[in-house]
Amino acid sequence: MVPPDGGRARLSVDGLGTLGEPESLTALKRATSAMLPRIDLPDLLFEVYAWTTRIA
Repeated sequence: MVPPDGGRARLSVDGLGTLGEPESLTALKRATSAMLPRIDLPDLLFEVYAWTTRIA
């Protein structure tokens, strides 16, 4: 709705709350997390660097 004085309209989302996570999403997060290997970030970066700098 455009204000009658021609000013800018304001949208307020202060009253909105969170919906929460459905159980299916929680289960999916657990399943995908279990599939990922535990690795330190520096090790991962070195590995990706090695893949991308190989000379054919």
